[in-house]
Amino acid sequence: MKNMINLIRNANASTLDTYKGIHWVLMELVSPYARGCAVIALSFLLVSVGCLSAIPLTLQHIYDAYARGDLELAQNYLWYTLLISISGSFFGTLHDHFREKTWNRNYFTINVTLAQKLFDRTYDEILGENSEIGAEQIESTKDRAQNILYLLLFEAPVVIISIVTATIFIFLICSQAGAGLIFLTIFNLTWFYLFNTTIDRKMKPIDKTFRRANRRLVEKLNLAASVKASGVEKRVVEEVGEEFKMPLEQDLYIWAYWFQKFDSIRRLVNACAPVGVVLYGITYTTMTVGELSAVTSWVFTVSREYGFIGNLMRQLTSQISRIKAARESLSKPPLFNFEAGIIYERNKDVS
Repeated sequence: MKNMINLIRNANASTLDTYKGIHWVLMELVSPYARGCAVIALSFLLVSVGCLSAIPLTLQHIYDAYARGDLELAQNYLWYTLLISISGSFFGTLHDHFREKTWNRNYFTINVTLAQKLFDRTYDEILGENSEIGAEQIESTKDRAQNILYLLLFEAPVVIISIVTATIFIFLICSQAGAGLIFLTIFNLTWFYLFNTTIDRKMKPIDKTFRRANRRLVEKLNLAASVKASGVEKRVVEEVGEEFKMPLEQDLYIWAYWFQKFDSIRRLVNACAPVGVVLYGITYTTMTVGELSAVTSWVFTVSREYGFIGNLMRQLTSQISRIKAARESLSKPPLFNFEAGIIYERNKDVS
């Protein structure tokens, strides 16, 4: 019981930390203009994916009408399908337009904002012995923040909206099948919830070693002239390789072995769930051929998208955990306010 409480407590803390990381990137590194464009892009994407997800609904009527020999009705629904498909494509183009405007503006804002946050630090905060932030951390934070925004703008919205719309359409035909997908959603959300805390604990020491190796690499590159003059290029390159070897081996073990084993159960459940839903529909319901084809299309779509979400969560969690140290350092108030200048206070001990 105590272990379960600790697990839930750690999972809550890890989930909150992931939220803080995403919130920091969106609110601190993305301009209000870009956020406005992103909202418009998501609105168009919702309509576009909704249209495309509705196509199995019209195909259902085509199959049923054709099975009854009503070719005229089947042709009419085929025209409806074409109209919905064109509408989805049109709104998808509008989404792409505003998404690219968001991405373009973000590239400018991230570089400028991170440079400003670095220059707000004092000399000791940047170059001190215990410094957690420097030019190399800013560069890696910029790259990882852009990766996070890429996932949030290009990958995650399509997957999430596809799952939501497909589940809604399934409920319109068969509530039992919709309930089955709700349980599948709860299973995946629980998995992600517990996965967050586990990966955060495993990645923390590795990321610390990566930061140390990156800092050492930058120091050696800044001394390139001295290295050449001393004729120790080979030794320095070997040292760089040794410093990166251990964290890379640990990183490979986590993502290539441990994660794949850990994720295999979730993948198996997602692969079997749609087959179970279709089997239930065949055995215990009176769905028509068209309804069964529509439900089959939607449940396999949801299963496929949950497979993509696993990869998205792997990328997102990895990037969020690796900007944590820089985020916490850059979120602290600077030790010296340059705009305020030096503030003199009266010594209270002196009467």
